[in-house]
Amino acid sequence: MKKIEIIYQNKLLYKDFIWNKPLQKFSRGRLLVISGSRGKIDIPVQIIESAFKAGSGLVTFGYPRSLEKTYKGLIPEEISLPLPETLSGSLSVDSFSIINDFSREANLLFVGPGISQNAETMHLVWNILSKITCNTFVAGSGISALTIGINILKKANKPFNQLFEQKTVITYLNLGELKNLLDSIGSKQEITENDGSAIREGLFNLSNELGIYIVYNGKDEILIAGDNKLLVTPGHFNNSFKLVLMGIIASFLSQNSKNTLESIATAILLFKYAAELAVEKNPKATKIDIIKNIPNGMLKLEKEADFL
Repeated sequence: MKKIEIIYQNKLLYKDFIWNKPLQKFSRGRLLVISGSRGKIDIPVQIIESAFKAGSGLVTFGYPRSLEKTYKGLIPEEISLPLPETLSGSLSVDSFSIINDFSREANLLFVGPGISQNAETMHLVWNILSKITCNTFVAGSGISALTIGINILKKANKPFNQLFEQKTVITYLNLGELKNLLDSIGSKQEITENDGSAIREGLFNLSNELGIYIVYNGKDEILIAGDNKLLVTPGHFNNSFKLVLMGIIASFLSQNSKNTLESIATAILLFKYAAELAVEKNPKATKIDIIKNIPNGMLKLEKEADFL
């Protein structure tokens, strides 16, 4: 096994990612979010609100078309992209060509949270992962599609280590998803929640094997695996706020498509600062409180950048 290079982020490491924003907002990152299904309508709203607060200039939101009336008033009409759906109200494979067309104008495609485990929807997500060349951030139910696809390739004795050569893929994993993906590539590594060393080794190995970046919310730290490195941001992070974190990460990735590790790291630090500022004002801070404090967190990052 390669030696793991570990980087600790206790303060801003990459000041170049705290930009002077362009005056024209549409010249900033273009983000395509594919999310939502019946019963999970609030998930993409949190992601989109967080992405806008973190600086995204243009967001397009693709969702099952039967939810169009539901989202009216929750999201700006100009970002709405109703898509073909299954009988159960999740995205259907007929959405693929539309998503592919819109992805050509996007800097990042974010897919997964709230899309359901419907078999046809899983097929759609695998097509997005394996056929669309736009850089892709996958989380939530999308990880199931990734795991299923890799298992199918393994059983067919087809290589999977070159699957994402034409684009950058970023994943957000929990412990169960990490274990399932390691199993899908044939790893026999035993991992438990309290074994931090095993988790780090598993993340590093999985990242190298699939050629992907991984974000993992661990015990008192958030980990990033990628570029043959492991970047650690210490702190206690409430997992119930993960959609806010995902939205900030997606925003930064869409604005900095060529510097993936640095973009994710800076996004995590912004989330940490926004959460800390929210808790200072209200110890029982909610997701809304953290989203409102994203601009204040950005100001804190800018002050740090001035001294670097």
